[in-house]
Amino acid sequence: MVLNEADAQGRDNQEAIDSLREIEGLEIAPLLIGRRKAFPNASSAGLSVLEWHDPKAIDEFGELMRFMFGVSRRDIGGYRMSIVKNPKRLRSVADERKAEEFISGAQQARSRRRNKKPTMIRLDPNLMERIDRGAQQLGISRSAFIATSASEKLTEMGL
Repeated sequence: MVLNEADAQGRDNQEAIDSLREIEGLEIAPLLIGRRKAFPNASSAGLSVLEWHDPKAIDEFGELMRFMFGVSRRDIGGYRMSIVKNPKRLRSVADERKAEEFISGAQQARSRRRNKKPTMIRLDPNLMERIDRGAQQLGISRSAFIATSASEKLTEMGL
């Protein structure tokens, strides 16, 4: 077990380790991986932390490699990761058309959204709960549920 996202100071790390030691058969690594910006920053750039050039993060990762695999940087010739672009998928004309329709629909929806007017309505609390359950079931907001329901009812009425 490796304690990850460890704090730079304070007693939380030691308290976590003490709690984990109470679990029978669990081996605790003699190292910590700190909470460092290098990890998410490197990941978001498509790099390993070893390519991000943060000496402390690289040292921690090296310690982890030694602990888990018994290897050092010299054993494997450094820690360079191979990054390649994903292969381009072949897309059909129909797929391209669907994508264009989706994108243009989003643009139209955005312009429609700007033209909407806020309103306040008073609802019975039980009705509000039913609306919220219905909206949650459909994965939409309360406002979208009410607007869709009203639109469907008006269409039904021929308005």
